[in-house]
Amino acid sequence: MRLPDLSRLRYFVAVAQALNFREAASRLNVAQPAVSRAVQQLEAEIGFKLFERTTRRVTLTPAGAVLAREANQALQHLQRAVRDASQVAAGDAGELVIGYSAQATHGPMAEIIIRFRSAYPNAQVSLYSLSSQEQLPAIEAGTIDLGFLLSAACKPPLRHIVVARQRFVVLVSRQNPLAKHASVSLRELAGTPFVIGTPKRWLSFRGLIT
Repeated sequence: MRLPDLSRLRYFVAVAQALNFREAASRLNVAQPAVSRAVQQLEAEIGFKLFERTTRRVTLTPAGAVLAREANQALQHLQRAVRDASQVAAGDAGELVIGYSAQATHGPMAEIIIRFRSAYPNAQVSLYSLSSQEQLPAIEAGTIDLGFLLSAACKPPLRHIVVARQRFVVLVSRQNPLAKHASVSLRELAGTPFVIGTPKRWLSFRGLIT
């Protein structure tokens, strides 16, 4: 079955709500004959009567009442859909999916997200905990839109922006000779056993210190 013309549906809903052609035309800011003609064309298009008309009043037929209810909901849904799509097209809405590593949470990630939410209050932000090495494939696959990760080595078409730099800190006991140093180089740590996260979650970090 062919879908009815949207403008005719809109005119029909206005008449169904007012139960008066003149009042409906006034609400629509159009001439009354245009409304009457649109309703007649709609009835011819769908093949059944929508109104019972007398000299005194206009009433909906049972079929007209059903169409009025459903058409009103459909038009409202269409209006919301156009509004939401317009916001997405303008960059004011939609969903931003962000991946983040455990190390990145110690940087300015939270502040950046807060600023984004302030600039785009209609946008939805979803966060997923992923290791640094898991985020690049996820971005390429479209699973996430961006990532906060450690030492990104991106290849085109991906690109990275440095948002923070962090200092490495090593914790040692007071008895350890390194405790007397104000700073320690990675070379000085060579051969020293120390505790670090598992390769699965800390692979990028391990790559920085080995």
